[in-house]
Amino acid sequence: MNITKQEVDNLNAVIKLELSEGDYGDKVNQILNDYRKKANMPGFRPGMVPIGMIRKMYGNAVKADEINKVLSSSLYDYIEQNNLEILGNPLPNDEQSNVEDFDKQKDFEFAYDIGLAPQFEISVTAKNKYNQYKIVIDDELLNKNIGDVARRYGSVKEAETSQENDLIQGEFRELGKEEGEGVVHTSTVSLEFLEDEAEKQKLIGKKLGDVVKVNPAKLSKGDTDMAAMLGVQKHELENLSQEFEFQISKIYNLTPAPLEQELFDKIFGEGKISGEEEFRNKIKEELAKALEVDCERKLKKDIYDDLIKKAKMDLPDEFLKRWLKAASKEPIPENIFDEEYEKYADSLRWQLMENKIIKTHELQIQEEEIKAYVRQMVQEQFAMYGQTEMPDEQLDAFGQRILSNEEERNKIYNQLYDKKITEFLKNTCTFKEKEVSYDDFVKLVTEKPSKFNLFNKNFFNKLFK
Repeated sequence: MNITKQEVDNLNAVIKLELSEGDYGDKVNQILNDYRKKANMPGFRPGMVPIGMIRKMYGNAVKADEINKVLSSSLYDYIEQNNLEILGNPLPNDEQSNVEDFDKQKDFEFAYDIGLAPQFEISVTAKNKYNQYKIVIDDELLNKNIGDVARRYGSVKEAETSQENDLIQGEFRELGKEEGEGVVHTSTVSLEFLEDEAEKQKLIGKKLGDVVKVNPAKLSKGDTDMAAMLGVQKHELENLSQEFEFQISKIYNLTPAPLEQELFDKIFGEGKISGEEEFRNKIKEELAKALEVDCERKLKKDIYDDLIKKAKMDLPDEFLKRWLKAASKEPIPENIFDEEYEKYADSLRWQLMENKIIKTHELQIQEEEIKAYVRQMVQEQFAMYGQTEMPDEQLDAFGQRILSNEEERNKIYNQLYDKKITEFLKNTCTFKEKEVSYDDFVKLVTEKPSKFNLFNKNFFNKLFK
C-alpha cells in the first residue's frame, strides 16, 4: 500500500491511499473459504459448495468490508505515526477517489480530507492583566433578595383580578395567520419581572376570560425565553407575527411570607437564626457567596476571550462544518447551525489552548490527586444522605468503582485539569480588584457577552448521541 499526504493549505490536507489486491485479497479469500465450509445449500453436500458460487453470492460484500477495514486502520496508523494533529475525523473526498468498476477492479485509490490543528504560540505571564470584579451588596440589592426569598416561601391563592406582582396563566394566539395555522400555546406570565412598563400595564387590572393584545417579545427576556413561552423552536421565531392575543384563564396572587421566626426556621433550620437582623446578615452572606461565583465565572470568561483573541487561531472552518453535518444524526437548520458553530469554534480554540498550556507548563495530575478528588466527591455524596462518617477503605472502594468506568474517569480528569489550569492562570496573571454595583455588573455581562460559552453544554455533542 502506498500512502501520501498532499497539503492544501496550512489547515487542510488530503491523504491518498493506493490499495492493490495484495492488501486485502488474502483475507477475502480466507473469509470466503470459511463461508464455503459452513455453507448448507440444496444439491450440495455440506462444505462442498463451489467456491465460485460462494464468491458470486458474497464476494463483493466481503471485499468491500475488508477494504474498509484496511483503509480505516491504515489511515489512522498513518496519522498517528506522522504525528498529525487533526480536528474532527477524516472525510472521504469522492472527487479524488478512484472507484470505477468495483466488481472487476483490483487496484483502488481513495482520498480523505483532513482538517489540521493550527500552529500558534500563547504567552501567559504577569503581563496578562484582568479586572477581578467584586459586587457591592447595597441595601437595595439586599432588600430585593430578601423580598424574593419571602415570595418564594409565601402563599399563593387564585384571584379574579390581576395585580402588579401576580402570575397570570393564559393562552397565546398568533394574529394575522390563516385559521388553524398560527401558534396557539398555553403559558404563564409573571408580571413582577416584566421590564416593559407599557406591556405590563396592559395586563394589570384584568379579569378571568379577558383577552389582551400583546407583543410576546416584550413579555420575555430574549429569544430562548420567548420560544419557551410560545412553545416553538428558537429558529421559528423569525417567521412569527409580533402581535398575539392573550386570553387569561387563571390569576395567581403571591403573598410574601412575613419576616418572622417561622420563615427563618424553615430556611435555615430550627433555632439557627434568631431575629430579623441576623436573618438579613445570613442572607447577605449567602448572596455574597453566590455573587462571588458569578464574578469568578466572569473573570474566567474574560481570560479565555483575551487569550483566544491574542492567539489569532484560524480553523479549517469549511472542513469542520462538513464534518459536524456529516456526524449529526439529524438535520440542523442553517441559521441555528451557523450560530452554534461559532460557539463550537471558540470552544475548540480554547481546548487547543488548554492542551498547549498543559504541555508547555507541564501541568500533570498524579494518581494520588485523582484518588483524593474522588474520595472527597464520594464523601460529599454520602453526606447528602446523612452519612458523614465513612472509613477511607469504603470511600476508596466506591471511588475505584467510579474510576473503572472510562467515561467517568475521563470526566474526572477533565475536571482536575480544568482546576489545574484555573489555578495556574490565577497564580500567573495579574488581577486588579474592582468594586461594581450589581446593575453595572449585569451590564458588563450583557452588553459585551463572551463569544466563548464556557458553561453551555455543547450543542453538537447532543446531536451525535
